[in-house]
Amino acid sequence: MIIQSEQSQTAHCTEIMPPCSTQVEKWVLDTNIILDWLHFHDRRTHGLANAVAAQQVTLYASPATLHELQRVLNYPQFKLTPEAQTALYQRYVSAVQVLDHPSAAPGTLPRCRDKEDQKFLELAQACAAQRLISKDKRLLELNRANTRRRFNLSFTISNLG
Repeated sequence: MIIQSEQSQTAHCTEIMPPCSTQVEKWVLDTNIILDWLHFHDRRTHGLANAVAAQQVTLYASPATLHELQRVLNYPQFKLTPEAQTALYQRYVSAVQVLDHPSAAPGTLPRCRDKEDQKFLELAQACAAQRLISKDKRLLELNRANTRRRFNLSFTISNLG
Protein backbone atom coordinates (compact mmCIF):
# COMPACT_ATOMS: atom_id res chain seq x y z
CA MET A 1 0.00 0.00 0.00
CA ILE A 2 1.19 3.52 -0.69
CA ILE A 3 0.43 6.11 1.97
CA GLN A 4 -0.87 9.04 -0.04
CA SER A 5 -1.54 12.66 0.72
CA GLU A 6 -5.03 13.89 -0.15
CA GLN A 7 -3.90 17.50 -0.64
CA SER A 8 -2.67 17.02 -4.19
CA GLN A 9 -4.01 15.82 -7.50
CA THR A 10 -0.84 13.81 -8.02
CA ALA A 11 -0.29 10.97 -5.61
CA HIS A 12 2.40 11.68 -3.06
CA CYS A 13 3.39 9.47 -0.20
CA THR A 14 5.66 9.64 2.76
CA GLU A 15 6.82 6.05 2.61
CA ILE A 16 6.24 3.02 0.47
CA MET A 17 4.47 0.45 2.59
CA PRO A 18 3.80 -3.19 1.80
CA PRO A 19 0.29 -4.04 0.66
CA CYS A 20 -2.07 -5.04 3.47
CA SER A 21 -3.90 -7.71 1.49
CA THR A 22 -2.62 -11.19 0.78
CA GLN A 23 -2.76 -10.54 -2.96
CA VAL A 24 0.64 -9.83 -4.48
CA GLU A 25 0.70 -6.42 -6.16
CA LYS A 26 2.62 -5.64 -9.32
CA TRP A 27 4.82 -2.56 -9.19
CA VAL A 28 7.06 -0.75 -11.67
CA LEU A 29 9.85 1.45 -10.30
CA ASP A 30 11.47 4.24 -12.23
CA THR A 31 15.25 4.54 -12.17
CA ASN A 32 15.43 7.22 -9.46
CA ILE A 33 13.37 5.09 -7.08
CA ILE A 34 15.67 2.13 -7.73
CA LEU A 35 18.65 4.33 -6.86
CA ASP A 36 16.93 5.60 -3.71
CA TRP A 37 16.31 2.00 -2.67
CA LEU A 38 19.51 0.19 -3.62
CA HIS A 39 22.17 2.91 -3.72
CA PHE A 40 21.12 5.65 -1.32
CA HIS A 41 19.16 3.37 1.05
CA ASP A 42 16.60 6.15 1.49
CA ARG A 43 14.51 5.47 4.59
CA ARG A 44 11.35 6.08 2.56
CA THR A 45 12.11 2.90 0.62
CA HIS A 46 12.27 0.63 3.68
CA GLY A 47 8.65 -0.43 3.15
CA LEU A 48 9.48 -1.27 -0.46
CA ALA A 49 12.50 -3.33 0.61
CA ASN A 50 10.40 -5.17 3.20
CA ALA A 51 7.60 -5.85 0.72
CA VAL A 52 10.05 -7.23 -1.84
CA ALA A 53 11.79 -9.40 0.77
CA ALA A 54 8.44 -10.74 1.98
CA GLN A 55 7.31 -11.35 -1.62
CA GLN A 56 4.29 -9.11 -1.09
CA VAL A 57 4.97 -7.29 -4.37
CA THR A 58 6.33 -8.35 -7.72
CA LEU A 59 8.54 -5.80 -9.40
CA TYR A 60 8.65 -5.60 -13.20
CA ALA A 61 11.31 -4.33 -15.56
CA SER A 62 11.85 -4.38 -19.30
CA PRO A 63 14.98 -4.44 -21.44
CA ALA A 64 14.56 -0.68 -21.96
CA THR A 65 14.23 0.12 -18.25
CA LEU A 66 17.17 -2.14 -17.41
CA HIS A 67 19.28 -0.45 -20.09
CA GLU A 68 18.46 2.94 -18.57
CA LEU A 69 19.49 1.69 -15.13
CA GLN A 70 22.83 0.44 -16.48
CA ARG A 71 23.45 3.78 -18.18
CA VAL A 72 22.57 5.82 -15.09
CA LEU A 73 24.70 3.67 -12.78
CA ASN A 74 27.68 4.76 -14.86
CA TYR A 75 27.10 8.48 -14.15
CA PRO A 76 30.17 9.94 -12.41
CA GLN A 77 28.15 11.69 -9.68
CA PHE A 78 27.29 8.29 -8.17
CA LYS A 79 30.98 7.39 -7.83
CA LEU A 80 30.28 3.70 -8.33
CA THR A 81 33.12 1.44 -9.34
CA PRO A 82 32.38 -0.98 -12.18
CA GLU A 83 32.11 -3.74 -9.56
CA ALA A 84 29.63 -1.72 -7.47
CA GLN A 85 27.60 -0.93 -10.60
CA THR A 86 27.43 -4.62 -11.47
CA ALA A 87 26.50 -5.60 -7.91
CA LEU A 88 23.69 -3.04 -7.69
CA TYR A 89 22.39 -3.96 -11.14
CA GLN A 90 22.46 -7.69 -10.33
CA ARG A 91 20.69 -7.08 -7.03
CA TYR A 92 17.91 -5.29 -8.87
CA VAL A 93 17.68 -7.85 -11.68
CA SER A 94 17.37 -10.64 -9.11
CA ALA A 95 14.36 -8.84 -7.59
CA VAL A 96 12.36 -8.28 -10.79
CA GLN A 97 10.42 -10.11 -13.46
CA VAL A 98 11.54 -8.98 -16.91
CA LEU A 99 8.80 -8.41 -19.45
CA ASP A 100 10.25 -8.45 -22.96
CA HIS A 101 9.34 -5.58 -25.25
CA PRO A 102 6.20 -4.12 -23.68
CA SER A 103 4.42 -1.74 -25.99
CA ALA A 104 1.12 0.07 -26.09
CA ALA A 105 -1.33 0.43 -28.93
CA PRO A 106 -1.55 4.02 -30.17
CA GLY A 107 -3.88 6.14 -28.05
CA THR A 108 -4.12 3.71 -25.14
CA LEU A 109 -1.68 5.57 -22.90
CA PRO A 110 -1.07 9.24 -22.21
CA ARG A 111 2.08 10.64 -23.77
CA CYS A 112 4.66 11.69 -21.24
CA ARG A 113 6.30 15.02 -22.06
CA ASP A 114 9.66 13.31 -21.52
CA LYS A 115 9.88 10.60 -24.19
CA GLU A 116 12.43 8.75 -22.06
CA ASP A 117 9.75 8.07 -19.42
CA GLN A 118 7.19 6.56 -21.79
CA LYS A 119 8.79 3.13 -21.35
CA PHE A 120 7.70 3.08 -17.69
CA LEU A 121 4.07 3.76 -18.63
CA GLU A 122 4.18 1.05 -21.29
CA LEU A 123 5.68 -1.43 -18.84
CA ALA A 124 3.10 -0.63 -16.14
CA GLN A 125 0.28 -1.19 -18.60
CA ALA A 126 1.77 -4.34 -20.14
CA CYS A 127 2.30 -6.09 -16.80
CA ALA A 128 -1.05 -4.87 -15.40
CA ALA A 129 0.72 -3.12 -12.53
CA GLN A 130 -1.15 -1.54 -9.66
CA ARG A 131 1.59 1.05 -9.08
CA LEU A 132 4.18 2.96 -11.07
CA ILE A 133 6.44 4.55 -8.47
CA SER A 134 8.32 7.62 -9.65
CA LYS A 135 9.64 10.99 -8.52
CA ASP A 136 9.50 12.38 -12.05
CA LYS A 137 7.15 15.37 -12.19
CA ARG A 138 6.27 14.68 -15.82
CA LEU A 139 5.12 11.18 -14.93
CA LEU A 140 3.37 12.27 -11.74
CA GLU A 141 1.30 14.86 -13.58
CA LEU A 142 -0.25 12.00 -15.59
CA ASN A 143 -1.86 10.64 -12.41
CA ARG A 144 -4.55 13.33 -12.51
CA ALA A 145 -8.06 11.92 -12.29
CA ASN A 146 -9.14 13.16 -15.72
CA THR A 147 -6.08 11.57 -17.39
CA ARG A 148 -6.63 8.31 -15.51
CA ARG A 149 -10.29 8.22 -16.60
CA ARG A 150 -9.60 9.23 -20.19
CA PHE A 151 -7.11 6.40 -20.68
CA ASN A 152 -8.71 3.98 -18.20
CA LEU A 153 -5.36 3.47 -16.48
CA SER A 154 -5.25 0.39 -14.29
CA PHE A 155 -2.32 1.73 -12.27
CA THR A 156 -1.61 4.75 -10.13
CA ILE A 157 1.54 6.83 -10.37
CA SER A 158 2.91 7.55 -6.90
CA ASN A 159 5.85 9.41 -5.44
CA LEU A 160 7.96 8.72 -2.38
CA GLY A 161 7.31 12.17 -0.99
